[in-house]
Amino acid sequence: MTESDQQPSARQRTGSTRRQLLMFGGLAGAAALTWYVWPSIRRLVPHDFAFEEMKWPPGFRQIAGGQVTAGADALVGINRPTDAAARQAHDLVEANPCLSLFGPEPLPPGTVPIASFSDYNCPYCRVLTRTLIDLNEIQQGGIRITWHEWPILGQSSRIMARAALAARRQGGYRRFHHTLMRTRFLPDSVYLKDLAERKGLNPELLRADMQSPEIAWEITRSSTLAQLMGFRGVPALVVGRTALSGAVSQAQLEDLIELEREAGPVPGCA
Repeated sequence: MTESDQQPSARQRTGSTRRQLLMFGGLAGAAALTWYVWPSIRRLVPHDFAFEEMKWPPGFRQIAGGQVTAGADALVGINRPTDAAARQAHDLVEANPCLSLFGPEPLPPGTVPIASFSDYNCPYCRVLTRTLIDLNEIQQGGIRITWHEWPILGQSSRIMARAALAARRQGGYRRFHHTLMRTRFLPDSVYLKDLAERKGLNPELLRADMQSPEIAWEITRSSTLAQLMGFRGVPALVVGRTALSGAVSQAQLEDLIELEREAGPVPGCA
């Protein structure tokens, strides 16, 4: 056999190359199709949540979440507090947890209420806040989020929480909340004044409201609510009747929202 007989012909080489290209193209096409249809496939395989009934509030349940950022303040006041304002908050929250969690406005049919507890110095809270904002846009009225300030990570957290709640009085809570979740600046008076001006708010009124007893009361109420729910750190969520503490993915949240929507109104909250 000659050397030329041992070498593949030009036609054979061309055919082999064509088959390789077709195979590569088929694999690339399959990968692209999987990427395109994966969201639909994932929804057909929901997460297997392990629910545990809660002692309080009645009819609520809990699941394990991911990582949390904990602070010393998270453990204060789990038992009945001795401070007068904290005692009042404790009694009001315990008497009507739904009102405290989700607010007084009635829910449209099919809308799942979500209560979010966060701290501006919590890295997981930044990620979860962005996820909730995205979900709110995707759901188009299918969820309603109530934002709770739970500043457990130090003085700067408390300052930012007061600033966000003061901004709410001028209709600027969402703008302040989303910006403070992304900032790396210390929340001193200069920064907050500049932020208020950039967001179209009155900085002097903001500063005055930050020191008001009403703002302090809102933080006390949210902190009491978080402690009664048994949360040990941030972020924490109550999705419908399900409480969870810690980081959670968008896919998990979507599955949980659908389960809550199918289950119907939250007990005692309709």
